[in-house]
Amino acid sequence: MRVALLAAALLLPGSLAAQTIKLTGKVEHPRTVTMDELRTMPAITVKVAQLAGTRQSDASFTGTLLLPLVKSAGLVDAPGKSGPLQHVFLPRGGDDYAAAIAVGEVDPEFEGKQVILAWERDGKRLDTPQIVVPGDVRAGRAVHDVVEIEVR
Repeated sequence: MRVALLAAALLLPGSLAAQTIKLTGKVEHPRTVTMDELRTMPAITVKVAQLAGTRQSDASFTGTLLLPLVKSAGLVDAPGKSGPLQHVFLPRGGDDYAAAIAVGEVDPEFEGKQVILAWERDGKRLDTPQIVVPGDVRAGRAVHDVVEIEVR
């Protein structure tokens, strides 16, 4: 009985063992990435200072850069000179919360912001992956429990 309950708990949405992120939309190879796969990708740590209500929240997050992760599925550019710059990434949480991130924000040939899909905060593993956008004054684009990243 205990083994069955443990196995069921590991398959609940949000559990690390079952957590997957779908890469969908305008990509050549839609795919699913697991938390274990994310942890094998090149990692960076970013520090953020954001307002949560009226309280300042400082944290250090570790994860993989959003742009190379999405590019691993093969971006499909729109025709024309500005085709690559027309992409928007739309990470979506398990609660259906979503926030847009323009490719020009994260592309190192433009703004080059180090937006990450984090699996760790202040040295502790997160239960579910989270988008972290350094420089945002408020954490409005900090999508928690990321289950999908759609490319538009």
